[in-house]
Amino acid sequence: MELLRALAALSEAPRPEHRALAELLELPGVPEPAEHTDVFTFQVYPYASVYLGCDGMIGGDARARIADFFRVVGVDVPKEPDQLSFLLASYARFHELELDEADEARARFWSDARRTLLHDHLCAWLPVWLDKIETVGSRFYAAWARLLRMALDEELDSIGPPADVSAHLRAVEPVAATESRDELLAGLLAPARCGLLLVRDDLRRAADEVGLVARIGERRYVLAQLLEQDARAAIEWLACEAERAVERYGGIFDGVHAAFWHERATATRIELRRLLNRE
Repeated sequence: MELLRALAALSEAPRPEHRALAELLELPGVPEPAEHTDVFTFQVYPYASVYLGCDGMIGGDARARIADFFRVVGVDVPKEPDQLSFLLASYARFHELELDEADEARARFWSDARRTLLHDHLCAWLPVWLDKIETVGSRFYAAWARLLRMALDEELDSIGPPADVSAHLRAVEPVAATESRDELLAGLLAPARCGLLLVRDDLRRAADEVGLVARIGERRYVLAQLLEQDARAAIEWLACEAERAVERYGGIFDGVHAAFWHERATATRIELRRLLNRE
């Protein structure tokens, strides 16, 4: 559990004490503030609601559902209960409370709370998110992501895999080719809807690979501009990206959540191909 606490701390903006943690975990160097900003502010936001909600935004129903979970457990709910560092630290704390509890029923309560936190609010999105960090992150954060993935795998081996897909993901509808251009843009930037994590670097790569210009701006604006320049080329790239995601997910993790992300990316690829046939 101390490993999870250390990894939780290292997901926050770099502080002087992080050097000792990084050395203890044998991570490559210490990140500069600019590295942290690039990864967690401009690429992969460390908030569960972005990846579990229907709009791909911070907050919303996904954050409310996580806040409700902590209220039921009896934990004070912070302003950002879906922030990764809080989720990981809470998981470690629940394990401590379970071990320290003399009453068998109360110990089982904390064990169940820890299992729910792991299955529903962490493992429903973290494997895909960590894989993206390994792709776009700096050397330090790529190593940090691999270590966190190993720690989560160990916890799943100990607790056991989830029996069903998280309620977060069950509540999200997939992308449909029949949607308007604006709706399609929104769906492609909502990971739980499309099965893809399209970050800033991905859109730059898209422009490079199909010979378009990546405008400077928010992801929605950049993607809209790519579609405006050459809708067919941009949609073709997105369909190929969905196919790459399908292939990649098979090697990241298994179980019901792997099946969800695999099926959602597959459905997006099919819908985009259907859209191409109409162009």
